[in-house]
Amino acid sequence: MKAFLGLISILFLSSCVSFKYPEFKSMDGYTFDGIEGNKVKFTVKTTVYNPNFYTLKVKPSKLDVYAENQLYGTLNLTKTQKIKCKKDTKLEVPMRFDMADGAMMKMMMLLIKEKIPIKIDGKVKGGVYFFSKKIPILYEDTISPKKLGLKNLLKF
Repeated sequence: MKAFLGLISILFLSSCVSFKYPEFKSMDGYTFDGIEGNKVKFTVKTTVYNPNFYTLKVKPSKLDVYAENQLYGTLNLTKTQKIKCKKDTKLEVPMRFDMADGAMMKMMMLLIKEKIPIKIDGKVKGGVYFFSKKIPILYEDTISPKKLGLKNLLKF
């Protein structure tokens, strides 16, 4: 009975605690790890600040990637990441991009464009201790394919 009351107390107190979203600080680079069929593996290096007083875990998740309002594939976070509390954390995040049918040919056409509207949409699963929640993500921007170095894909 004491354990049950303890669990209820923790749930009640955790609902009162304010959650602050982590802040993206910088993109510190990326490396291509290879292509296997329609799967592109790469690692993103980034710095993130966690303003909360507890460590956050970002668990394996999937996000849909669109360019020019067409689905190009699914971005998979393949490994749980820990973002330390009240400090900047440098992360090396392994990812896999599962390309949709015909996406490679479409990407070749994107290489010649100056600017591309992109959208990343889905839910990221995160948690603290044994509590977890799916957080909706919607990111839209216009990017330059030249700055992304998409030509590196052709080297594999």
